[in-house]
Amino acid sequence: MKTIDLSLQVEERRRALGWSQSELATKIGTSRQTLIAIEHGRTRIHLDLAVALADALGVPLDTLVGRTNRPTTWRWFNSVTPSTTIPTVWGEVEDQLVVVPYYLTGDTGHIDAWWDSNAQQLVPTSEARHPHQVILVGGCDPHLSWLKSAFEQVQTTHTMELIPTSSTVAVRWLRQGFLHLAGSHWYNSTRKAYNVFGSESESSLSRLGYLKWQEGIFWHPGRPEPQSWAVREVGSEARAVFERTKSALMHPVLDATFTRHLDLTRYVLSHETVGGLGLGSLAAPLGLAFRALVEEPYEWILHRDALTTHWFSLLLQTLQQSDLKDRLTRTPHQTPFRWGQVD
Repeated sequence: MKTIDLSLQVEERRRALGWSQSELATKIGTSRQTLIAIEHGRTRIHLDLAVALADALGVPLDTLVGRTNRPTTWRWFNSVTPSTTIPTVWGEVEDQLVVVPYYLTGDTGHIDAWWDSNAQQLVPTSEARHPHQVILVGGCDPHLSWLKSAFEQVQTTHTMELIPTSSTVAVRWLRQGFLHLAGSHWYNSTRKAYNVFGSESESSLSRLGYLKWQEGIFWHPGRPEPQSWAVREVGSEARAVFERTKSALMHPVLDATFTRHLDLTRYVLSHETVGGLGLGSLAAPLGLAFRALVEEPYEWILHRDALTTHWFSLLLQTLQQSDLKDRLTRTPHQTPFRWGQVD
């Protein structure tokens, strides 16, 4: 008889129903040991047991095994419909399917569907994930891939898709329902505080402690003062730091700006007469001289309603059980900050 991989969905739906492993095992006529193996993806089971599981948990079999049918409705990320055929990834945010052009992601290699611009439809791939199990994360932390790796090592049911962008844009996308998590070190100049968004937003958003990092200027050691400065794009927090401190920097900025900390740092590394403003955690390991101008908290912003979701409990589990905190601590010019604490 055909066997099926049921490593997806079972544990999450069992917990949502408030059942123990023993209770669910009894309902489907198998042992607790077998159910544990199913939830950890260590076994493949016969079709009849898969059907029994789907019936007991009250979900379609396709959903249980992570087989995603072609969606009939979706939201394009940032409300922009592509005009050409492109690969995409997707995730379910606030009970809505959000489809993200692959070129906006952190290039993880996973493709959930192709957008057929002629037929105006999504065509799922054979490896399409269930959107409910994809967490969309935006932010400018250059070590976001470490969080993704830690998250996917601690648990087996969900994956992360990373969307590199500035704090300002990430928080705006979060508010619009395109992201689960937004990484932010946004500075409120009126309140003179970081990640404080005003009374209207404060009631609906929460902050999760993560990092405190140093941002400042860097240049080639042993070289004279830079003749020009490389800076981030207008609207980014790194650019805001530059604007607040530019009176101390006597030379002009380059015409070109950079959307990522890593690209800016690499540019300075290959141009000896150019200095940059960015993160010490990137500059120092590359042998660049660094002088801190500010120390900023980089926190995760999420909707307050998300605090009770299963994916958020998996995120907290990652922060508590993985080696992520140790890896970030060992990186110069940054330290964990209010690690895993929620406001």
